[in-house]
Amino acid sequence: MRKTSLRLIGQLGITQTIGYASSYYLSAILARPISQDLGFEFESYFTFVAIASIIGGFLGPVLGKQIDRFGGRLVLPAASVLFAVGLALMSLATDQISFAAAWVVTGIAMAAGLYDAAFASTVEILGDNSRQTIAGITLIAGFASTIGWPITSAIEQTYSWREAILFWAIIHVLIALPLHLTLPGGKRLDRKARRAERDGQDLPMGSIPASLVILTALLFVSGGFVQIALGAHLPQVIESAGAPASTALLAATLLGPGQVFARLLQVLLPSLFTPQLVTFFALVLHPIGVLSLLLFDVAGYFSFAVLHGMGSGFLTVAAGVLPLYLFGSKNYGERQGYIMAANDIFLSFAPVFFGFLLIRFGALSLGATSASALVALVILWFLLWHHGKVSKLSA
Repeated sequence: MRKTSLRLIGQLGITQTIGYASSYYLSAILARPISQDLGFEFESYFTFVAIASIIGGFLGPVLGKQIDRFGGRLVLPAASVLFAVGLALMSLATDQISFAAAWVVTGIAMAAGLYDAAFASTVEILGDNSRQTIAGITLIAGFASTIGWPITSAIEQTYSWREAILFWAIIHVLIALPLHLTLPGGKRLDRKARRAERDGQDLPMGSIPASLVILTALLFVSGGFVQIALGAHLPQVIESAGAPASTALLAATLLGPGQVFARLLQVLLPSLFTPQLVTFFALVLHPIGVLSLLLFDVAGYFSFAVLHGMGSGFLTVAAGVLPLYLFGSKNYGERQGYIMAANDIFLSFAPVFFGFLLIRFGALSLGATSASALVALVILWFLLWHHGKVSKLSA
């Protein structure tokens, strides 16, 4: 099992790095040259990304159900092919319509090939023993921007944005596709031996109250709002608190190390960082960081970025392991699709909404993100209380 876990961490960690570098992280480098070349508004680029995310939200439950039934060796390779096709079409786009159509294809690929699908595939193979593997996958993929931004920028500056996107299409075919095709067996390892144990512990899809699934989705919408909103505006937020532009940018670069550090802790200390504690840290570190930003000067700028980054790093893993802890591994993919669909659909325009608050209220806009995190903490408390109550009744 340990060998299988390490293999999954390596293979899916690499493919997730490629997937995020060639989708979400393209925007920071290519949004402006693409919009200028194709003749549409800069903001329109992010509308296309939002539409792709919404498409992924609607497809999530269907794709998750397929992973539950057949494993990831069908869905994930298909995602690699769709990524290659979508990115190739994007590199050939001549106007706004053809570019938007390419993003539709890429959006389907994102639904089939990014974290939700990778987590579901991991759970289908390892079952309830997936927590450390999920953390390991996110640890490697946490370097997607660190690797992707310099490569994309170098190709764009040397050639053009078209060659930069085409490069990633080729990488999906040459690297991601073979790695997905050679994943461990597409159905749960030792399925027959573990079926009786699993059926005794896990909750069938239909027996889980819909209210609990909705509350779990609401938890990650509330926590995800913090992650997504600040991800697009972190330097501007720190600057609005009084930092010079250069200092704000320097402090914001600590977001990535904070994320990686949080994930590294979970890989090295899995027995300490339970799903409950991981989710608690994911939600509480941002409000603590906001307090440090408002109470201190230069130290506050840097501590805020680190604490927020750590919270973001914990949240990515929590999204995979808390539902596994609460509901078990049976039908994990389909249920996870429903839970994260709310994230993809309702938070697509979170950066735009928070940008409006930031322009209007400055650093005080962090009151909205802190409140959102605290709402999620209350929901977490209720879910854990209910889970403990059910566990006692069934003991």
